[in-house]
Amino acid sequence: VAFRNRWKRIAVAALAALLAVGGSEVLAWRTFDPLAFQTPRYTGSLAIAADLIGPVRQATSRIDAIRQELERLVSGTLRAYRSIQLGTLGDSFVSVLHISDVHLNPLGLGFAREVAEAFDVDVVLDTGDLTSFGTPAEELIVALIPSFDRPYVFVPGNHDADDLSEALGRTGNAVVVDGRIVKVGGLKIYGLGHPVFTPNRRPPLPDRIFEAQARSASEVIEVHLSTEEVPPDVIAVHDDRMAETLAGSIPLVVSGHFHETSAREIADTVFLRIGSTGGSGASVFEETEGVPLEAEILYLEPGQPGEPASLVAFDVIQQSPVTGSMTVTRHLAEEEFPVDATPEPG
Repeated sequence: VAFRNRWKRIAVAALAALLAVGGSEVLAWRTFDPLAFQTPRYTGSLAIAADLIGPVRQATSRIDAIRQELERLVSGTLRAYRSIQLGTLGDSFVSVLHISDVHLNPLGLGFAREVAEAFDVDVVLDTGDLTSFGTPAEELIVALIPSFDRPYVFVPGNHDADDLSEALGRTGNAVVVDGRIVKVGGLKIYGLGHPVFTPNRRPPLPDRIFEAQARSASEVIEVHLSTEEVPPDVIAVHDDRMAETLAGSIPLVVSGHFHETSAREIADTVFLRIGSTGGSGASVFEETEGVPLEAEILYLEPGQPGEPASLVAFDVIQQSPVTGSMTVTRHLAEEEFPVDATPEPG
């Protein structure tokens, strides 16, 4: 109405708008491909999305079946093993499930939960790298922690953001230990988070710098424990290099980080590393043979007044999500770390 004297211009504008909108719709119709959603491409700040989501196409067709088979195998096998083996250890020990480096793999947490239930452990101790990228979206995995239905002690790794620790702290059964001692299941556990935050979305630090910063944490641990007359029963760190210089003054150090299980003794201090409880993390189905899911059960005998608890034995458990094979290996502390006997004079 306002431009009633300019009908020619109005007609040209209307025609131009019709051609623009119509042309866009025709172009969208001709190029729309629903199958393209199965192979998305990400750019800019979303570039990590493909890694974060993981190999969805490989996993979705198999994950339910694998989870059910894993639960059946773990539950049945470990319950039978536990009923046979635990009689050799007595009944006064405290059992701790040690896991590490889940790296966002829900199968890894499912495996750990079945182990915790089968062995009826008193405490679950997670030495970090529950996630990989340090993004808020990864906090969804925290929703799986209450299903353990027992105390869950968490020590942050170098891939875990502060927001993840805060989210864990809001769950009913999780305790985040970073620079303090907690009493759980009759044990005193000291934990310190890794001093370096290196999520997968950032370029990695050179090895020598990363190692130097990890080792620098020993000074912090020494200060924190300097007022303790009796050392904690367990020192939990993500990288055991954080506590190596304290060997001889503490009884037991548990860690992960290296994705390789090992047990060693330095100056009467036992260092136990567990491999990756998440296997290869989100890429578990891309491995040719599969990286096994790993966990270990620690059996500790409470100490006398004025003494820390002593490690009696530990079981290393490995489960392959690809082949279905499973192994459980019992290690007795007195055999793994024998006490040097000094011969009597004469």
